[in-house]
Amino acid sequence: MSIYKVKIPDGGKSGALIVNGGLNFVVLSPNAALPEPPNYGTPRVEFRTLVPPGDTIFPIAAMAPKDRKNPWQADYADKIKAGVYKLIIFGFVEYEDDFSFFGYRKTGFCTRFIYYPPITDGWVGCDAPNYVYAK
Repeated sequence: MSIYKVKIPDGGKSGALIVNGGLNFVVLSPNAALPEPPNYGTPRVEFRTLVPPGDTIFPIAAMAPKDRKNPWQADYADKIKAGVYKLIIFGFVEYEDDFSFFGYRKTGFCTRFIYYPPITDGWVGCDAPNYVYAK
C-alpha cells in the first residue's frame, strides 16, 4: 500500500463540508509533461468530512489511489532520489460552504517531489492550471 499524507487546510471564514474527492499519482521522467486531462481515478467517499474554519485535516493519510494501471514499483524511491524519475501527487476536493450558493465548489491540487540534496523537503507545487485550480 502506498501511504500519502495530504493535508487539506480551510483558510476561509466558514467551515466546509467535503462531499467528494479524488487522488492519484504519476511517476515520470524529469522532463515529461503532466498527462492531460488529469486522471483522478475513482472518486472516494473517504473524503467526505467536515473541516472547521481555519483548521487543517488529513482525511487521506493512509489511502492508496484506486484504478492504478501502473502500481508503485519497488525501485521507484531510489530512482526518484537519484533524479531518474519525479513523483507527482494530485487530486481534488469538492465541497460546500457558506458561499456555495449555486452548487458545490471544487479545488484541485498538485505537488511534485524533486530530490535536491541537501534540502530535506523536495515537495514543490505544480505549475499546471488543469491540476491546480479553484472553481
